[in-house]
Amino acid sequence: MVTLAMVFALAGIAACAVVIVRFAWVTTQPDEWLLRVRNGKVVDAGIGISIWRRPGDVIARFSSTIQRVRFSVEALSVEHLTVVVDGFVLWSVASDVERAFRAFSKLGIANLDRPPPALKSKAHLLTSSQHRAFQALLAAELRAHVSSLSLEELLTAQRKLVGGLEDRLQSLSETLGIVIERTEIVQVQPADTNLLKDLSASSREGVREQAANARLEVEARLRQRQAEECKRTAMEEADVRLAKVEGVRQVALREQDAEAERQLAAEVAAMRLLNARREREEVELSLALDRSRRTAEADRDAALARQAAEEQKSPAVRDYELSKFVAEQTARAMATWRIREGRWIHLGDDTPVGAAAKMILGMRELFDRHGKA
Repeated sequence: MVTLAMVFALAGIAACAVVIVRFAWVTTQPDEWLLRVRNGKVVDAGIGISIWRRPGDVIARFSSTIQRVRFSVEALSVEHLTVVVDGFVLWSVASDVERAFRAFSKLGIANLDRPPPALKSKAHLLTSSQHRAFQALLAAELRAHVSSLSLEELLTAQRKLVGGLEDRLQSLSETLGIVIERTEIVQVQPADTNLLKDLSASSREGVREQAANARLEVEARLRQRQAEECKRTAMEEADVRLAKVEGVRQVALREQDAEAERQLAAEVAAMRLLNARREREEVELSLALDRSRRTAEADRDAALARQAAEEQKSPAVRDYELSKFVAEQTARAMATWRIREGRWIHLGDDTPVGAAAKMILGMRELFDRHGKA
């Protein structure tokens, strides 16, 4: 009996030990936060950690995954026109321990160590009521930002809407200890469908007008391009014609230069020929003058020699030779006369013989005077 009691006692002690260990040793999943709070202060905190819990410690365990909050908010633009903005925000608990404890304490994050009945999934941080409260906070910030934008900016410049909303949510996230991972606006449209139709019609008209203007601009650019192309073609043709004219002019100039060179060469050749002829004529003239001079000198020497010979002759010989010469010349002259019938006519008392003798004597005197001169 004693032995059996001891066995039961040991079993009870072991069971108590197991219960104590299970209560004291706390572990979390890799996607879960674990906070150990003692006297309202965080003692240990981390994602996916394991700790020993002491009596009096409060354990908070919740998901570390990114959460999504959708919203559809009616807000007034700067023109006081109602618009409906649809979008969502991705957020998570900040990785800083103090901010994580702030998020747990202010947002009312569901503690998985003691899950509330309203929690739909362990992956959710907030229950339905807390989720709606967070949506209300987002809606308030969105309405405040939309009131500073015009309808045109809301409809056409959504990046401006998103950027302004992210700036406003930054201060909210610091206060709540969360991080806004991403903000997206899915759709913005006027609450009045007729206004949307009017805006669509205006937009369509604007698009048509832009399209018409674009077509006109394209046609104008095409016409300008065609005009520039025609101008360029005309300039190229003009350049080609000018090049041809210049080529013809250059050829004509070269031909003129060649002709001038040929004429100059011909003139030079003619001048050379003329100079050669002139030199030859001068040489011939010089030779002729030299011959004439020599002939004249020879004639002079011959005349002097004859004169010297005549001077050396006796008067009788000279008279005889003169008479002979006169008779020969008279006979030669009379032989050239064409006399068919002749008559001797004399004047005075002289006979023909005497007249001839007087004529011979007269010629003799003439020659004598010439020789003396």
